[in-house]
Amino acid sequence: MKNAINSNDLRTFWRKLQVCTFLLWTVTGTTYAQHHLYGTIEDAETGERLAFATIVVQQSNEGILSDSLGRFSLMVPNGKGDTLSVRYIGYRTQVFALNNDATQRFQVKLKPTIGNLAEVVVTADPNPGNTLIKKVIAHRAENDPSLFTRLDARVWARSEVAIVDPLAAADSSGKTATRNGILFSSRTRAFEKVRPKDDTLYGQVPLFFSEKIADFTFTRQPFGENERVLATKTTGLSTDPILEQLARWDAGSVHLYQNRVLLFAKSFVSPIGSDALRFYDFYITDSTELPNHKHAITLQPIPKVWHGNVFTGRITIEDSTYALTSADLRLSKDANINYVTSLTLRQNFGTSLNVESGKMVYVLNESSILLQYAAGLDLIGIPLPPNANNKLLISRMISRFDSVQVNPLKSDKVVKGATVRTRTKDSGASDAIWNQLRPDSLSKHELAIYQMAAQMKSDPRQRIKDKFIATVGTGAYYVGDKLYLGPLGSFLSYNRIEGSRIRVGFRTQEGISKNLECYGHLAYGVGDQRFKGSLGFRYLWNKQPYAKTELYFSHDYNAIAQWYDEIDNDGIINSLFRKQIPYQQTFQHELVLTHDYQAGANWFLKGSMSYRTTTPSFAYSYPNPRFSDVAQTPYEQSMAHAIQSAEASIVVRFAWHERARIYDYQRLPIGSKYPAVSLNFTEGLLGIDTRLPYQKVKLDIYHTTFLTPKAALIWNVEAGKIFGTLPSLLLQVPRGNYTYVVSRYVFNTMRPFEFTADRYLSLQTRLALGGMLFDRIPLLQQLGWRERFTFNAFWGDIRQANRDYNAAQHLVTANGAPFMEAGAGIENIFNLFSIDYIRRMNYRGIPSAQGTLSGLFLGMKVVF
Repeated sequence: MKNAINSNDLRTFWRKLQVCTFLLWTVTGTTYAQHHLYGTIEDAETGERLAFATIVVQQSNEGILSDSLGRFSLMVPNGKGDTLSVRYIGYRTQVFALNNDATQRFQVKLKPTIGNLAEVVVTADPNPGNTLIKKVIAHRAENDPSLFTRLDARVWARSEVAIVDPLAAADSSGKTATRNGILFSSRTRAFEKVRPKDDTLYGQVPLFFSEKIADFTFTRQPFGENERVLATKTTGLSTDPILEQLARWDAGSVHLYQNRVLLFAKSFVSPIGSDALRFYDFYITDSTELPNHKHAITLQPIPKVWHGNVFTGRITIEDSTYALTSADLRLSKDANINYVTSLTLRQNFGTSLNVESGKMVYVLNESSILLQYAAGLDLIGIPLPPNANNKLLISRMISRFDSVQVNPLKSDKVVKGATVRTRTKDSGASDAIWNQLRPDSLSKHELAIYQMAAQMKSDPRQRIKDKFIATVGTGAYYVGDKLYLGPLGSFLSYNRIEGSRIRVGFRTQEGISKNLECYGHLAYGVGDQRFKGSLGFRYLWNKQPYAKTELYFSHDYNAIAQWYDEIDNDGIINSLFRKQIPYQQTFQHELVLTHDYQAGANWFLKGSMSYRTTTPSFAYSYPNPRFSDVAQTPYEQSMAHAIQSAEASIVVRFAWHERARIYDYQRLPIGSKYPAVSLNFTEGLLGIDTRLPYQKVKLDIYHTTFLTPKAALIWNVEAGKIFGTLPSLLLQVPRGNYTYVVSRYVFNTMRPFEFTADRYLSLQTRLALGGMLFDRIPLLQQLGWRERFTFNAFWGDIRQANRDYNAAQHLVTANGAPFMEAGAGIENIFNLFSIDYIRRMNYRGIPSAQGTLSGLFLGMKVVF
């Protein structure tokens, strides 16, 4: 009996052992079947994290790119006997053996690829790199192209936007299929059909391509940049309007000899500018012998503060002239640019004869910018690294300079001012003209893009997808290159006067006329059952020197935004965030004729004439200027509600070395190192309906001052005086804000029509620190938030004559002390939003201040 029991127990134990063995094998098999590989990649010398390095597991051909912080993480099959390869341009490839561990961590330190030194110099100089940069700065006057009297060149500029599949990009064999989902699947198939067999851009599918050939001229005295476009060409797809914005930066305009390099409206410290040694230490890494016993010395700039707007990479200096001959630079990972996670700048210089001095000088031959945009959740500001399934968006901008002439003796090209063009429209030039103009042939990859685009135009499904992408991305509907309908965000809005308001705006495009634009809108209010609208014509006589004439008619409430970088006042966003204060508007019936003219390199003139009827939507009255007495004017009322006025104005504007862009037939300034000053004089005209003589004088000064590489102060000072006795609406009425949507052009805690003045002084400022404080807090530094502060003030007084004339209005002035408001805010939340808390500092006890004392203000701005 005992033996039987022992036998049964043995069989039971054996069965349990088999089950446990199976479960253990299953668990361990599962564990070793998938391995978690993760780690960081950095420069072995500087410790700088390397973004977008290529990591490949050889046998399984699994691969990924490191994220913007140099981190990577991927799952692979059983790793025993397999290897992990890490590659990065400019560094030695490293290979690591994989083991059977469930997880394996790597701290990869890549060493730069160093060429053979032509000679070794023993010196007592503690830092020869810094000494060399001092000589570069000292010889700036001979080498800086912006200090040449004149420079002429033929420029060939190319721009490309592409989508990258990280898994396919990591496969150097090119066998891994590129996966671009629903939106670009047809485009992927079309490009694979024409992709060159020797194309080394693995995993990339182009979305946009354009090229432009132009004659470029720069003059120093007087300052001017002229671009005479000879031919332009694009892919001609529906997505061009939105994708062009991702690659619209002129690579040739990045000027490293400047102390501050401006990119994306931000300031970055140049490694060869006059402040270079304050922000960098320099180390010599290579030396190459040139003809005539000269040497090209390569230096590596190491930022002293990594959180500053600084570069890393390599620069090469020629040791006899101390001129820059090449640069291969990347922005610091902490540069904090909206949507952009990586920027690489490369420039190469060649020699050309300076006719004026008879010496050979270095001039720019080629300049390129490579941008990597955020992907995955990082695209909306959540700092999680992309994985292998995230598609990466990149753009390349390349400018090549040929036939360069420095200080030619004679030239018939007249240059006035500086203009940068951003939109590229196909000029329709033939292939024969392009073959004649191009200084070199297109690459096989670039030729394939045009072939892909031709196939896409015949694919009806992809055309529908592209039209959807373009409409959502631009917020407007484009009818080819002929008509713009939008913005879609203003199609429906709401206010207390009109109720629900429907508005359709339009403007013609260059496909109809390159010089004449027709624009306007049609609106209807469901509440007041009234149609409104506008119609305007702009004629661009010349782009440089700039000359434009405009005729504009409007019959609507004064509700449409006047500034390009603000949310439209007549939009759904403002409708949702209106303050609980009386909504008061004026209905404008106006006809305006203006002419803009560039009078010199830095001088601009603007003349205008207007006739306007202003009808307030609220209770308003003033002494009727057409009424004298009942006997002489029996059909006139003693008090009037609407205001008829006519006026002529002239504006003289001075902007030293200001650059601008031509956008929608208009010249829009994009900044200068110096303030722009405008002087405006207005004369009230007498007529049958207009009997209000007056004069207005206004001085306006505006500038963005970069205090540090990150911090910028945007400020606007305005002062003026009005001569004459006028209705209050024709006096100076500072702009108030109806909504909790922040604007730097208004007083956010002031009501519209709250203050009035006939002599005034206003100050509007915004101090953007660019993340200087948040960068010291690890979590906030990863979020990319940026802090900013606001301070606005307005002082104004009214002469007694105007007080008496407007006695019915009970005018409020800010003459005892200036009205002031201050606030603090956070911008770049999810790369899109900003929130500001703004508080009214005084005039808080007056009745008109109710509902405007303080508040949280929302901002929304898409900036690439």
